[in-house]
Amino acid sequence: MYIYSTKDVELYTCIMANAQVGVRFIENSRGSQTLVHNEYLFSLKTRRGDRSYWNCVNRDCTAKINTRNGIPTKIMVNHNHPQDPVGVTAKQMMSNIRKRVRDTIEPIPAIYDDMLATLRTPEWDEDTEAVAIKLPTFYSARPALYR
Repeated sequence: MYIYSTKDVELYTCIMANAQVGVRFIENSRGSQTLVHNEYLFSLKTRRGDRSYWNCVNRDCTAKINTRNGIPTKIMVNHNHPQDPVGVTAKQMMSNIRKRVRDTIEPIPAIYDDMLATLRTPEWDEDTEAVAIKLPTFYSARPALYR
């Protein structure tokens, strides 16, 4: 990776720090971000300047993560529920579909069908089937895709 400016250095540092901690961000259906840490989802609770405070999406769970400029500063992950890697994968696929809808001029139903076709591979297994079941139908995903 070539670094050209201080902004590139900050972005590179953020990417490397997040890779070490296992944190990534995906876009949710409303266009804001959802934090993913070890296949658990966190929603934004509060943002103050460059600091963000995240809570687990399961309302009964007390897990929290604090970030500064996208880099985790405090991780309190005492989850009282199991991980949901299939749900995270499904949300990541929907995020990729929404991004492609914004970036191209292809018809939205064709984009949705094309992304679903990527699941239909010779390596079809139980995990792939679980992801396909978790994905919303085009009809139910349509309002978020046309936004």
